Amino acid sequence: MKVINVEHLRQIMSLRLEEIFQLIAQDLEQAGLADYLRAGVFLCGGGARIPHISRLAEHILQMPVSHGQTQSISGLKSALDQPEFVSAIGLAKFGSFKNRKREGKSFAAGIKSMFGRLLHK
Repeated sequence: MKVINVEHLRQIMSLRLEEIFQLIAQDLEQAGLADYLRAGVFLCGGGARIPHISRLAEHILQMPVSHGQTQSISGLKSALDQPEFVSAIGLAKFGSFKNRKREGKSFAAGIKSMFGRLLHK
């Protein structure tokens, strides 16, 4: 069994996260997108649960930062309203929206149709 110094691990993670946000800020600036993100950014995925990550991101990106949350998923909101599910739910909603727009169906019918096609492949 190997013993790990938690403070050392925390310091390494903090430095790497700082570096990642600096690279993101640099990419946004180079792409000319920084001025278009006045509402800020959303942190999604399990990493969004890292303590104080929002504060670090706000400091480096110089814009508001919040955790992504799901909306409009009836019955499942409390179970799936976690940062690690936001991207997957957002992509499913987007796919359903595109499918519904094409076929003129409701959101629930679009999800059902999408999963039906996936299961038949």
